[in-house]
Amino acid sequence: MLVTGWGCAESYRFKPDPKRAAVRYSLALFAGLTLCAASLAQAPTGSSSPVKVELSLAGDKTAYKIGEPILLRLTFSAATDISLNGTTTDPASPIDTLVVSPMQGVFPWLADQDDGRAYAPDYAAMFTIGPGKSQTIELPLNAVYRFDAGHYSVYVVTNRIQGSPFTTNSVTFDMQPMTEAEEAARAAELEGKIRNARTQRIGQAFASELDWLTGDASTRVKLSLFLHPKEFYPFAVDVTRGLWIARNRRLVVERLEKALQDSAQDLSPAAGLLATAVALRARLNRPSGGHASSAQQRTEEVESGYLKQIAASLPQRRGDALVTAAQTVFTRLAQRKEASGADFAAAREVLITHFAEINEYNVDWMLNAYGDYLLDVRLAPALKQILATQKDPTFGSERTAAIKQLVKLAPRDSRGEVVKEVCAANPNLPEIFNEIPFAMLPETDAAWKTSWRWRSTPGTLSRSNGPPR
Repeated sequence: MLVTGWGCAESYRFKPDPKRAAVRYSLALFAGLTLCAASLAQAPTGSSSPVKVELSLAGDKTAYKIGEPILLRLTFSAATDISLNGTTTDPASPIDTLVVSPMQGVFPWLADQDDGRAYAPDYAAMFTIGPGKSQTIELPLNAVYRFDAGHYSVYVVTNRIQGSPFTTNSVTFDMQPMTEAEEAARAAELEGKIRNARTQRIGQAFASELDWLTGDASTRVKLSLFLHPKEFYPFAVDVTRGLWIARNRRLVVERLEKALQDSAQDLSPAAGLLATAVALRARLNRPSGGHASSAQQRTEEVESGYLKQIAASLPQRRGDALVTAAQTVFTRLAQRKEASGADFAAAREVLITHFAEINEYNVDWMLNAYGDYLLDVRLAPALKQILATQKDPTFGSERTAAIKQLVKLAPRDSRGEVVKEVCAANPNLPEIFNEIPFAMLPETDAAWKTSWRWRSTPGTLSRSNGPPR
């Protein structure tokens, strides 16, 4: 197998760090979003092709209860050696288009979530197939569609072989109802397993099973885990996908809106409460036959209303609920270029006066992305506290962001901290050498000769004589 590209996809929910909120691990998902077979560009699949693609249902199963995983198996074989893109991701990308018939009783939840912006990985896992070397790829059909009871058929148009797409055979299956009692029992069982999971990977695997359930009983369990997640600090088990699959969207939205108004609720930006509530409410408010051009305006209006509610609740909040709510209002209004109003000012004031309480995984993000909005000398004591107490090398970027901000706020009062960072050989420090206002620091002579290990003028901080960049 050859892996090309820049990274891998993850589905872990990284609760405190917004920079990693979107990062997800590969769960063997790859499915398409197109719903109409007429729009497909199909390649000839005659005997002249050296490639054969066969579709089957895992375990030859043909009947499922609503909420059970429906696993498709794509088996590729070839008469000569040919490269196959074997990449699978969560969320699915349109490398495979799953064509279901009939569409009545089928809800394309992934297309609804993507809203025209399908996920596309920036990497590929390549395999070689040929004589005696077939390859099977598994595709969860639930990862694209939610089904009501009925009889359905499905085939796949795949672009995993370079050139023309290949169209598979069709397979058929029956969806049978799951009783409320069955679903409630299953959801409760899965919640217990998630809450008691010893590792995040185990907990996330159980969460994936919970995601496929569609009724109110499972939706309430998903909401409980979303609002009060099982944590493996700094990560948390993610059930966001399950909220999109839930049949009763109004129940989901109403509960999320109630949580936004709860002055005790943690509103960490990376937890996704605001973003998920906004997206689901905007879909719920979408008029029948509404134009895509109005979708962005509708989403912005929904978010504006929520942000005003959160800002108004700041005086009633305490602790993490206060700081994370202020972060959410502050960062979203900054991103929206709405930094001149009273709500932004109120959120900024909370962050200035409570900066020492910001989660350690958020500090460098807040300072690097929004430091220009936080140029207030009152921040200096919190920055010095971070530099004095945060010794974990994992957080070198946090220390660097803190010293950079401190130099901007109080340049003449930051000399001692700069010296300590140089002597401690903070590996990220060279990133900001040109911003340090001291031409000479003789106190660092020993560090130049030992920790940094380069030849330069002792104690000089400059692009030409400082540490190698």
